[in-house]
Amino acid sequence: MDHRVLLTCVCVAVTLTSSPPEPPTSAEPNPSPKPPYEETTPETTPDSTPTTTPPTSHTPTTHWPTWTRKPRPYPAPPRTSPRSGCDLLPSSGAGSRTTMAGQPVVTALSGIPELSSFVAAIKQADLTATFDSSRDITVFAPVNDAFDKVPTNRLDKLLDDREALVGFLGYHVVQGRKSPADLADATLTTMQTGTITTEATRGEITVNDDAEVLCPNIQTANATVYLLDAVLRPPG
Repeated sequence: MDHRVLLTCVCVAVTLTSSPPEPPTSAEPNPSPKPPYEETTPETTPDSTPTTTPPTSHTPTTHWPTWTRKPRPYPAPPRTSPRSGCDLLPSSGAGSRTTMAGQPVVTALSGIPELSSFVAAIKQADLTATFDSSRDITVFAPVNDAFDKVPTNRLDKLLDDREALVGFLGYHVVQGRKSPADLADATLTTMQTGTITTEATRGEITVNDDAEVLCPNIQTANATVYLLDAVLRPPG
């Protein structure tokens, strides 16, 4: 063999054994970009959980107060005027006209709630038996509101003085059963030996010019009763 051919074969063999093989190149094409509005799905691996990218917005969260619907405020019911006149008398049972007609005066008046102060004063003075045993008398009985108009210190002083209390109560009683017609224009002597004057104008009866009759001509077994809106003050 020609020595030049042999040398060429040796050089080729050395070159092939000393040159490392070139790594294969990837032939995958570049992925096309996704549209900006297309939703992306987080990548997952077999041993990992989906990961999400935290929002980049810095808008503060607004906490709205809880709103509770309130009921509509209905208008308050109209206020009724206080009972007055003969409406103060119970319509039946104790204190009614029918029941009182057969009872002595203190027992009868005890059934009228608006006369509790007057009845208590009679009992305080120990005059229950005197009132109930008297025949044919007329009693001018102040209602509770009338006693409320008296200053507390004056009323307490009166209740603590039996003699003064007896005179005070006697000034509200006259002898004989007086009808409304008898009170049209009269001067009457009281059981306390004082006098009271009565007048009637357009159906309204007044006593001593400052007390008005709220309910007239109430009949009990031994007395005729007139309810007053003010107490009567004995002279002196």
